[in-house]
Amino acid sequence: TIKEITYEDKNVKYIDINKLSKYKYLNINCKDKKPLSSYYMLFLYLDLFGDNQTYKQMQIIREVERTVRNPVAHEIKAVSEKTIKSLSGYYVEDVINAFKDVLLNNFHKINKNHLMFYKNINKLIKDAIVQMKS
Repeated sequence: TIKEITYEDKNVKYIDINKLSKYKYLNINCKDKKPLSSYYMLFLYLDLFGDNQTYKQMQIIREVERTVRNPVAHEIKAVSEKTIKSLSGYYVEDVINAFKDVLLNNFHKINKNHLMFYKNINKLIKDAIVQMKS
């Protein structure tokens, strides 16, 4: 599905707006040359599978991306759970559960060990910092 509605230009995938007629929500929301993004993937999912529980979880993820992740992506500063809640309206636990539900229920090759990736990376970073200090 993605391949039939996208093209690549300088290693960036773009949505081909001339091929969107059968995708109601994506067609309504994508009016010019746009890079493929989570914003548009949400509409594509809605077109393909409807307004189901996974779609609702994806909306939570997208809202946190839009209100928290994107504004602070290039800043080196701590973002507290309180900040995430105040900016997005969601508790961190809600976001983590949304990710787990979307990944585990829709990508069958992903298991709980894959979800430990960031925890393992953070441990490696902390261990390296401790070692640098000693």
